Amino acid sequence: MALYPGFFGGSVPARSRTVNCERTVNLYPEKATGTPKRNPALYLRPACVPYTYCDPGPIRALFIQDNRRFTVSGAFFYEILGSRNVVIRGQVREDAYPATISSNGPGGFQLFITSGRVGYIYNLTTNAFQTIGDPDFPSPCNMGLFSDGYFLALRSQSNDFAVSKAEDGLIWNGLDVAQTTLSSDLKLSFAISHRELWIFGSKYTEVWAPDANAVPPYSPIPGVFIEHGIAAPYSVVRMDNTLYWLGQDESGTGVVWRANGYTPEHISDHAVDGVIQSWPRLDNTFAFAFQVEGHLWYALYSPYNDTTWMYDIASQQWTEWAIWDNQLLRYRPWIGRCAASGGGLTLIGDRQSGTIYELRTDVFQDTLVIQDGL
Repeated sequence: MALYPGFFGGSVPARSRTVNCERTVNLYPEKATGTPKRNPALYLRPACVPYTYCDPGPIRALFIQDNRRFTVSGAFFYEILGSRNVVIRGQVREDAYPATISSNGPGGFQLFITSGRVGYIYNLTTNAFQTIGDPDFPSPCNMGLFSDGYFLALRSQSNDFAVSKAEDGLIWNGLDVAQTTLSSDLKLSFAISHRELWIFGSKYTEVWAPDANAVPPYSPIPGVFIEHGIAAPYSVVRMDNTLYWLGQDESGTGVVWRANGYTPEHISDHAVDGVIQSWPRLDNTFAFAFQVEGHLWYALYSPYNDTTWMYDIASQQWTEWAIWDNQLLRYRPWIGRCAASGGGLTLIGDRQSGTIYELRTDVFQDTLVIQDGL
């Protein structure tokens, strides 16, 4: 290693191979600390070991909080017990996109699930599961989240969101609806960061803050307007004390951004941008995040790419994780589609089956449940 400093790093598939054609697949660099070991080492990515199975798949959401684990697999909502057995707690509408799960914790003992543009509530105390029947619930609903005592729901194909009754996701008031007014583009996604609500549109992003004097109790932050939107609604991830997303704006599309305060920073290099922009569509690109041995990973999965692109915050480099197809002699995207961590576990949801994997650094080969169409 000392003979070839800087010999390897992340994947940089530049347009010209005489400039750079390096690909780092299923490995990642880690800088050694202390003298004289200053050069990086390459480590194998963590392996996936089956943890449990939830028929029929794919795994569309994972959620862990306070020693309870939940997932949406296909059209069913499951609880994963401590024994690793699973129990169906309800049935949801299924589509090709991820589901969302959020909790109001001991304030209301509820989980708010969105799937197939429909909202559901699961009672953590009674195990009752039901579709939200309130006519003021914003239907169809793209996604949901929880903040400051309220569930929030983003209405599909609109620029408005609704806020539930405090600590009760079954009750929604038609007056507790807010419409973004700083920009006219459709709002496709939203996320919470530092108690602030980021509302991502097709071209622009607005940031709102809790406001006890407003109805609903949110209002735009004066002077904050971000001239970058989102290309993939399910690509926004909260990690490393900020937000990451696959964006677009008036100038173009297919760039990964990191929020530095209210200023987006471009973190995908030009080679990665070129790969992303070669995909025929971006709205079905999904992102998720997890941490392994201090490495925070932003995982970007597209069905049009032969690998999953992974951004390591520690090294600020992109690598690729993949599965080798022995029949077609080519890479396929890594098995993961979503992730959740808690209780000493990092769980990965299978993008094609109902398998949930545990991510392990002490195992050096995946044990995968492989289906046709890998």
